[in-house]
Amino acid sequence: MSTVPWMADAFRSNGLKVLEVAGWKTRGRPGTFEPRGVVFHHTASGKHGGSAPSLGTVLKGRPGIPGPLCHVLIGRDLTVRTIAAGRANHAGAGGPLIGITKDAGNSFLIGVEVENDGVGELWTPGLLETCDTVFATLLLGLRRQPAMLIGHKEWAPKRKIDPARTTAGLPTMDQVRARVTARLTTMGHPDLRAPSLGVVVVKAGDTLFRIALQHRMSVAELMKLNGLSTTLIRVGQKLKVRR
Repeated sequence: MSTVPWMADAFRSNGLKVLEVAGWKTRGRPGTFEPRGVVFHHTASGKHGGSAPSLGTVLKGRPGIPGPLCHVLIGRDLTVRTIAAGRANHAGAGGPLIGITKDAGNSFLIGVEVENDGVGELWTPGLLETCDTVFATLLLGLRRQPAMLIGHKEWAPKRKIDPARTTAGLPTMDQVRARVTARLTTMGHPDLRAPSLGVVVVKAGDTLFRIALQHRMSVAELMKLNGLSTTLIRVGQKLKVRR
């Protein structure tokens, strides 16, 4: 099982105020954790509850859902709290999406909770900039592209609304990804440079998902690069991939 103990140092190196919650580097749920992407959540906490009223909940969990419930908690004071370096119960049932199989989000996605009530509380420019840097830092650490950042509502559209746009000032998820792309460019993300391409030959047992994973790509990116309209591939077929 992988962990992400590098988060706090990486956040600080990118100018963020960080609070390392005691025990975070060894905190996590049992089971697979091989992070490939990031999920954007809001906590739905009352806007008058203080800077990080959800801290106890994300650490200990809720009835029927043991903690940790995220990896990172961004407070109203813009402090970035590291909660867990291992697996967390944050994504729940959902998908498939961005190459992650159905209901496997907790195994492959980092969860970032942001303190916001979700029903009208303002997303300030400072909070959005903090979110941009947190997401960009995580994607850079994972060597993943902005397409691997999703909203919880994208993972589970039938049961989740977060991050809710009923709150003032919050961009769409496509706009969030565009903002993060811009932030990553300033941070020197290697995968945002002009790509160096190679070619692979499809072997028996290969799938687009497996090939995309091996080359740090999303299935959608691999399909677009090769002009594919379906996920069906055949043995002997040549596919362009990132080196």
